[in-house]
Parts: sequence; structure tokens; C-alpha cells
Amino acid sequence: MGACGMAACASRFEHGMQRTLAGAFLLGTVLVLAIDVLMHGALAATRVSEGSAPWWVNARVFERTAWVVMAVILWIAAPAINLGANSDGPDGRRSSRAAARTVGVGMIAVPIAWLIASSLVTIGRIAWRQTWSADTRIFFEPYYYSNIVITNAPWILAGAVLLAVSRHVAD
Repeated sequence: MGACGMAACASRFEHGMQRTLAGAFLLGTVLVLAIDVLMHGALAATRVSEGSAPWWVNARVFERTAWVVMAVILWIAAPAINLGANSDGPDGRRSSRAAARTVGVGMIAVPIAWLIASSLVTIGRIAWRQTWSADTRIFFEPYYYSNIVITNAPWILAGAVLLAVSRHVAD
């Protein structure tokens, strides 16, 4: 096997494959940051108010950076937590294509599921407190829906990019 013994090469290969899913997640989180910045740039071009917050506050880049840090930690820890345990390849490893698809679907599904769940909890809270007349006004405010788009669109778009790229990734 050349410069690396059979066991050492197999161990490196296994650790590399276990990091495939974490690597796809890392790529997805970086895409979220990039899409968020691009979206803010496009939205800032339409704003006329000088009193708005700096772009990095509006784009939530600092908030979303925690996801990138978590993805790096996950990538480093992947061999120890055995992220490659669920494999789909013929040789028992997770393919890059499958990892990108899995993370892409998750990045689309999780924000939508979160939105549905948080909306149901909000409606439940309003029903429990019987404050329909006061608390349901939020659902008629444009800010409520623009906040949903600004918060979730980068994740959903990054997931769509990963799904599109996954079709072109070699296994």
C-alpha cells in the first residue's frame, strides 16, 4: 500500500467518509451566510431609511456564524461520534452525493417544520389565553411575514443549492 500501511489507510479513509456528512453541513452553513449577505444587499438597495441597523446586524451574519462554528466542531468530532454509521454506498460509506442531498433536504425541511410548529404553538397560546382580539393582529402585519422570509429564505435557498449541486457531485 505504499507509504501508508493497510490499517492506517483504512482508518484515514473511514474518518474521511465519516466527515462527509459534516462537511456537507459545513458547506450548507457557509452557503446560508453567503445567501443572507446577498439577500441583505438586494434588500438594502430598496431601502431609503438612513436610520437602519448596519448590514451585518440586519443580515444576522453574527447569529448565523454560530451554525458555521457548530458545523466545524461537528466535522472535527465526526470520527468520534461516528457520523458515517448510516452508509448508502456499496462499500459501506456515505457518498458525497447522498450527504449533500441529506443536508439539502434537511435545510429546506427544518425551517418549514419550525415555522409550522412555532405557528401552532403561537395559535395554541392565543387560544389558551383567549386573547384572539389582541394577539392575532400580528398575523396581519407585513413585518411578521417579511421576518419569516428573511429568517428562513437563506436556509431554504442554501438547501436548494445543495440539492442542485448534489446531482453533479461524483460519488
